[in-house]
Amino acid sequence: VTDRKLRHFDSTGTDLGVWSDRSSIWAIVDCLTADYGAKIPVSELDHAYWVNLAETVDSKFDNVFTSKSTIWDVMKIIAANFKAEPVIVGSDVRLAIDSVESLPVTLFTPDNAFDMSWSTSFPERLDSNCVEVVYTDHSTGLKSSVQFTPPGSDGSNPETLTMIGESDRDSAWRYGAYIYQGKYAVSDSVKFSTGMEGMIPLVGDV
Repeated sequence: VTDRKLRHFDSTGTDLGVWSDRSSIWAIVDCLTADYGAKIPVSELDHAYWVNLAETVDSKFDNVFTSKSTIWDVMKIIAANFKAEPVIVGSDVRLAIDSVESLPVTLFTPDNAFDMSWSTSFPERLDSNCVEVVYTDHSTGLKSSVQFTPPGSDGSNPETLTMIGESDRDSAWRYGAYIYQGKYAVSDSVKFSTGMEGMIPLVGDV
């Protein structure tokens, strides 16, 4: 098992060189800048944004892509390992990370929203009562699995998911819990139309 070598830069864009790194964030940066990727010049990236993510997001990605795919799909696969997805903001690529948010970025009221509706979705019939996540053990390179079993379940009928690039057992378990709760939790949705204010919040904002 070997680690990939990725180019790094600091918050000012200064090239720091190339070294082995398993960081999911630097893997996404590599997708954006490498000759086999999107070929975006490093000078055009928001250096401070990506460096801050690399320092705060604790996620490793261990995978070799052996078949052709789009850059966007590859970034989605990498980002999924830390509950995120790539989004376009103006001319930049950003990551919307599913996490607890407490600071609202905008306010919608009857003055700037219309056709508002409220709906509550209930979980469908449980075809499975737990989630088994298959991942690749970094120390051996072999497939392994871990199971998330919610309270009250006997874990007898798992839904099996395979994570690409995940090599940590604890992270795989947390991903299984995240997927299970997302599918089977009761959720409320608000739907409305608005004007240009709708361009202010991003995916995941409050």
